[in-house]
Amino acid sequence: HGKHADIAIITDSGSDIPDELIDKYNIHVVPVRYNFGEKGYIDKVSQTSKEFYLELKTNTNHPQTSQPPPGDFRRQYQFLSSHYNSIISIHLPKILSGTYQSAENALNKISGNKKISIIDSLSISGGMGLIVIYAAEAAEKGYFHDEIESLISEIIPKTNVYASVYDLSYSVMLIIK
Repeated sequence: HGKHADIAIITDSGSDIPDELIDKYNIHVVPVRYNFGEKGYIDKVSQTSKEFYLELKTNTNHPQTSQPPPGDFRRQYQFLSSHYNSIISIHLPKILSGTYQSAENALNKISGNKKISIIDSLSISGGMGLIVIYAAEAAEKGYFHDEIESLISEIIPKTNVYASVYDLSYSVMLIIK
């Protein structure tokens, strides 16, 4: 990323933020892992979204997700600590994914004097993405770390995700398996 605020905003790829906004707000993304049968992928790294959906249509195996390993977060926290004054890390809900726990485990293994906060978004996909973008906009405007945390805690309960399913075929495949 180019010019940036004093506070790094990190999320995982479950936030589904468009690349243009990731670049615009200097958002750092730790990719979630998934596999189709025995073949493993790193979200948006070893397979694009277009390739993922093509494989979803053609592969008889339904994808299984797994959280990023703590080492992915640790490396990201250590690297960003050398470029930013503090870090806010916003992730998939701990009730749905081990991603939040991986981030916490990573934080427990690093030392340093930089403030790092890990936040449970209590949301998924676009809802989580909106929370992350909100935090990144506040960082860009010069808000302090604690102010951004407070803003996030106010916006999380106001963020809801509604979904409509166009095609139930993948849900039926899950039930049949």
